[in-house]
Amino acid sequence: MSLARVMLAPPERRELERRARSRSLAVELVRRAKVILMLAAGWSYSEIGERLGCTDRYISLWKERFKQERLIGLDSRYRGAEHRRRTAQTEARILELTRREPTDGSTHWSSYRLAKEVGVSQSSVAPIWTPTPPFAQLYGE
Repeated sequence: MSLARVMLAPPERRELERRARSRSLAVELVRRAKVILMLAAGWSYSEIGERLGCTDRYISLWKERFKQERLIGLDSRYRGAEHRRRTAQTEARILELTRREPTDGSTHWSSYRLAKEVGVSQSSVAPIWTPTPPFAQLYGE
């Protein structure tokens, strides 16, 4: 376990302090920022662990990630499926099928059934079906 101090550039320090004070960021992101700030201030692993309720392994992991990748290294790395974006082709396919009658004999599509047909989630269909109000209606004009 290396006790070498973490050196911070002024913009990094400002960003980490902003994150550490944040009440809207995820708790884990706030804790990671605090770990790096405390390491930069010369705190020991045991002092940080006691203060923040984390292990030496946790501190070491985020210290190394920060040293290698700086601020970006403190972001979470979700290992699951990639985030899928709704494409224009998918929207067009949903709208095209919406205009047709379902092939199962029912009178109209449900968002669930249409989503299954297109191969997307039901929550992807609903916003496409929701009409966007004209600009003037948004501001009460």
